[in-house]
Formats: sequence, structure tokens, C-alpha cells
Amino acid sequence: DLLALGYISDPFYGLNNEDSQWVDEWDWWYRKALSLQLGEGERAFLVFEGIDYISAVYLNGVELGRHEGMFSRQVYEITHHLSGQSTESVATVRIRGSAALPRPRLTAWQRAWNRISGTLLPKFEAFPDRIRTLKCQMGFGWDFAPRLRTMGLWDDVYLVVTRAVFIRDVFVQCEIQGIRDKGRGTELARVKLRLELDADREQAARAQVTVRGKNFADELHFDFDLALSKGPQVKEVELSIENPRLWQPWERGFPHLYEVKVDVYPTGSSVPSDSLVTTFGLRTIELVPNDDAPSGASPWTFVINGQPLFIRGANWVPVDALPGRARREDYAHLLSLAKEAGINMLRVWGGGLREKRAFYELCDELGLPVWQEFPFACVFFGHFPRHESFLSLARRECTAIVRQLRNHPSLVLWCGGNEYSPRRNRKLIETLKAVVAANDGTRPFKEVSPGRGDSHNWRVWHGKYHVRHYRQDEAQFASEFGLSSVPDLASLQKFIPAEHLWPPGEFWHYHHAELSKLRRYTGPWLRDCTRVTFAPAGFAIRRSGGRITNPAGANNLAQFIKATQRAQAFGLQVAIEHFRRRKYRASGTLFWQLNEPWPALCWSVVDYYRRPKLAYHKLKQIYNPVLISLDYPLIEYRPGTMLRAEIWAINDLRQSFEDCRLRILLDGEEIFSRAIDLPPDSGRLVGLIEHPLPDGGRHLEARLSCQGQVISANSYDLQYHDPTEAGFLDRLRSWVGEMAIR
Repeated sequence: DLLALGYISDPFYGLNNEDSQWVDEWDWWYRKALSLQLGEGERAFLVFEGIDYISAVYLNGVELGRHEGMFSRQVYEITHHLSGQSTESVATVRIRGSAALPRPRLTAWQRAWNRISGTLLPKFEAFPDRIRTLKCQMGFGWDFAPRLRTMGLWDDVYLVVTRAVFIRDVFVQCEIQGIRDKGRGTELARVKLRLELDADREQAARAQVTVRGKNFADELHFDFDLALSKGPQVKEVELSIENPRLWQPWERGFPHLYEVKVDVYPTGSSVPSDSLVTTFGLRTIELVPNDDAPSGASPWTFVINGQPLFIRGANWVPVDALPGRARREDYAHLLSLAKEAGINMLRVWGGGLREKRAFYELCDELGLPVWQEFPFACVFFGHFPRHESFLSLARRECTAIVRQLRNHPSLVLWCGGNEYSPRRNRKLIETLKAVVAANDGTRPFKEVSPGRGDSHNWRVWHGKYHVRHYRQDEAQFASEFGLSSVPDLASLQKFIPAEHLWPPGEFWHYHHAELSKLRRYTGPWLRDCTRVTFAPAGFAIRRSGGRITNPAGANNLAQFIKATQRAQAFGLQVAIEHFRRRKYRASGTLFWQLNEPWPALCWSVVDYYRRPKLAYHKLKQIYNPVLISLDYPLIEYRPGTMLRAEIWAINDLRQSFEDCRLRILLDGEEIFSRAIDLPPDSGRLVGLIEHPLPDGGRHLEARLSCQGQVISANSYDLQYHDPTEAGFLDRLRSWVGEMAIR
């Protein structure tokens, strides 16, 4: 809001964010005039979907309520404040500045441990200030996000006018009976509606329920008599839907959505007192053990409507570090890019948000499953507060998150958060588990990510391990891994001033460039024509002959950008194909990360300006539901070197492909051809290659055709050779980080 009004310069450009930190020191007021006169018997409610973070709400100078938290839906009845009001009313909201955010009270031992742990893992103290708030954690500063502790009205605000009965909420609980033929049809769905009502007096009423297809043609009507007492109350009604249409993930069928409209009528009246419409879907979700999993292992295979689904997913972070700016079109653009890349699940990361309603509505419509985390992230050496006042705050805010999201069929998993010790945070996890059970109970709950059997493989990148280390990862699920890269030049020019584009310096660092790691992983891609040397001022690119050529020139920057993006794409390919070849021994991947909340030099495959990087285009090959994957040694390939590779065929679809032609080409020349069949939902070894590399043997391609159509194409760059292994200190830091969250 301050940016839109011209009070601050764009905090996303250059170092401008430092110039807007003064905002934290002030309290801020929002004011809105209301020209509203209620008719006889009418009631009015003021509804806030999200106020960030410490707030007080007033009407005509009378305080309606105070709140701490970012995610709760706040509802205030203002009927009596408007009664007899003939002049304009004024609603105001006071928001405390972020400098007033609560901080944890630390013991002397905890303060000492803070200093020690901050040395072991810089930027990650054991007890950072942020652990005392249920606020978007990345706003305190992250390795891909700025220190920008937002405050304001970040989600919708609206006024509801009703008559005697106000419908506060409708929770749709579904039980599907008789799933047959592996999810292709059902006999019956029993639907329980949990109506939360607020009546102004004791009365008899009637609920008229209309269930219709939102994206297909169908309509049913039901009526129920209600005996209401005065005040808030819960009424439950049940209805049945014969031969219901199931909500399916996009690659398994159509995401059928139902819309339910509830009208509450006073007895004898033809005018509803209030109406509410919500959307729901009919589907089952469970987690089952992976193939060959040891006894007692945590289940990691997602089964939706009776069918296992291999997860080809991505981590989702907020679309904007100023979340009040996020609009439906922002979500729509990124989600369409996700689906086009073959992504079939998004993990809404615990350092981010409960997203706005439009995000989940679009995921429902697209058939895109969502793994939703609660807003707790990255407490490596310490723990979240354990006292009852904090647990009460967590209970209230996370209850609000569950209640706001539970009707969305795309939401398939609740998770307690990201990268903290479940052992040291047992009280918090038990609180979250109880919240989910009491307010939903229809979806699996995972304590924290990574959990047992789950991998956050940051040995590659943060530990500087060779990318072939991915092939040693035997996890049942991989929910974080990835490499950073530099965005396209057109994007870089939007947030770094021209005079600071090259060589990298302070402006690159401020936007999160990890230069030593970029150097480590781009080396192999610059080997043939250039080598990169680092100096305190940044880079200089030298030709292999040693002569410095235009070290500040655009060509060198363009080469470096391309090299970082090639390294990122290659690393993701190695990791993702490794897990896909282990199908259902490993049941899925969620690479880090799809998007970014501000312009950065980070792990995103789509930058802040919605420009896809090279890795995004690679995803279209390696996240194709039908994949031909070559498993070959990551060694230096010279002319005459024998190429030996296993050929794997993976089919994540429920349909079979018969009499297909598999071809492997080296620099355009066919070196392997075979007819193969692909059973549904399968992964298997289908052939071996042994072929000497000719001069210039660089580009390997796999093509699978069925009935004359290419249904899968994949390619490999044999130029990659990286003899470098991680140093002792890098390996040690990586091990320490892994141990800290156990």
C-alpha cells in the first residue's frame, strides 16, 4: 500500500529495500467509510480474511476486537453499532509496526547457544526472533527472500448483511462407499454438512441444500428442518449422492467439482435469512507403505481414489514478498506453468503462507494436488516455544488455516512444517495433530518435512557434493533438492542497475547470489571455452589461452547465465530420473523450487517476472508422465570412450502403450532401436546400450513413438564432466545441518 501511494521506492530494485526498513517502527491505520443503513430485522458482519500481524478493529471509535496472528478469519457483528445510525460510519484498523513483534524470552543458556549455533550454520541461530510469531517466516529474511516483515490487510475484507440467521461456515465431509474398478466408478457418496450458524433468537428454520456440478451438469435438492437456539451453534445434516463423479488428479481423469448452496429460511418465510456457497470434491486419499519398505516404515505412496500416484512435484513459495499484491491472475499464470511442465503436486512450504482462496480454487479446477504445511520452518539447533501461551496461539491460528482450506479436494496432506526436530518440538506437533483431527480428520498428517523416509538432499549445493551423489539417495520420498541459477538477462536488468550487472558484487549478494556455490557447479559448463576466477570484486572470465577478454562485457555475463542454468537443469535431471527409475520404492519428488517471491538469484525454475529458466523447459521432458530414462556413468566422455547405459521406460499413466518404437540417437545417428510395450503405471528396465563414442559424440537423445506419434523425448549432454568432490568442511557443515533437525 505504501509503495502504491508513493511513500517508498520499489523495495525489489537494487538495494532499495534497505531504505524502507523504517516502516517497521511505526503503527499504521486503515480507514474506510461505510454508508450502510440496516432494514428491520437485518444484521451486519464485518469479515477480515487476514490481517498481518498485531491488530485492533474499531467502528465509530468503539473497539470491536484485538488479534495477534496473520492467518485467522476475524468476524465482527456490527449490527448494534449501526442501529439508528443515520450518518456515515467509519471502520478503522490499527496495525502495530513490525518492530513491536513479540520475541522469545531466552535463558542465559539459550542466548549462549544462539551465538554458538550461529557460527555452526551462519544465519540460522538456534532461537531466532521469528519463532515467537505465526507469521510468514521468510519475511524475516531467507536465502531467497528479503528481510521484509510485512504488515497490513493482506487478504480479503468484506461486509455481510443477513437477516435472523448468519451462516458462519459450512464444512463438507465426504465418505465414498464402494469404490470399484480401481477408482473408475463408485456406488454411493455420503455427504455430511456441518453448518455453523448464528441465530439472533430461538426459532424454527428450514435449510434448503442444492448440490450441483460446478464443471459438469448435475443438480440435486435436499430440505432439512432445524430447531435453532439463540447464538452460535452447529447443526449437522446428511445427504447421499448416487454414482458420484470423482475429483481426479489431472493425469488420472477429470477433476469433477461439486458446488453446494445452503439457504436458511425462517419457518413460513420465502426469503432466505442467509445463503452460503462452497465448492467440494469427492475423492479418497490415503498413504500406504512403499514397495520393499522395511517393516514399520512411514508410508509415502499417495493413493487417490484407490490408485497409487507417483508424485512429480515442486515446492511452492509465496508469489510475492508483499503478499497483499497477490491476485488470482498471479496464481493462474504460475499454476498453468506448473501443469504444463508435468507437475502433479505442489508442496506449500512451511516458511511461506496459507495462500489466498484463489490458489486452492485453481488447484481444485486444474486437478493439481497440494501438500500444505503449517507456518513453522527451519529451527535447526533449538525449538519453538513450549509454553502454553504460544501453543494456544499456534492452536488458534492453525485451526483457522484448517477451517479455511478443508473443503478443497486438491489439498491431500497436512504437514507440521519444514526442517525442525520433531523430538524437541513434541508439544507443538501434538498440538497440530490435535487441530487437524478436531477440525478435519479427512486427510493424512505428517509431523514435519523431512520425516522418516523423506529426504531433503542439500549435500548437493549447500554441501558442494558432486551431482552424482543424488544417485546414492535411497529415500522413499524426496521433498527438497535443487541447484541455484541466475535468471535471464532481461530479468536481471529489471532489479540490478546496469552499472552493477557485471562483475557480480554487492547487488548480486543482496539478491542472494551464493557465488562460491555458483562457481563450483558452473565450472564444468564453462570448461570448453572459458574458466571463471573469483576475486573480491567478483568474477573475471578468461579464455582458455589465459588472455583476459572484455571481463566486464555482456558476452561474459551471458555465458555465465547460460552456464548456471545448464548446471541447474542437469542437476535436476540427474536427481529426478534417479527417483523415477526407483518407482514406488521411491514414490515421488518435490524439487526446490518452482517460483520465487522477489527477484533473486536462487533455486527457482520460473523467476519473479514469470520467465522460465532452462530447467523449466527440461522439466517438460523429465516430468513427462511417460519417460525414457538413460542411466549412465557421469564420467568424462572422450572419443573412443565406451558409452554404457541402462534404458528405463516409466509410465505414470493408467493406460498402456503397445507396440511402441524406442530409438536412441547419438548426435542424430541411431545407435539403438527396439519395439516395446509400456504397461500402465509401471517402471522397468527395457534395454542396454554399449557403444563407442565417435569424435564429437556429445548429444544423446531418447525417443519413444506410438502409432506414429512421439509420446516421449529426452536428451542428455555428454559434455558434462566434474572431477570435483566436496571438501571436508563442506561435508561437515552438511552433516551438522542434517543432524540438527532429527
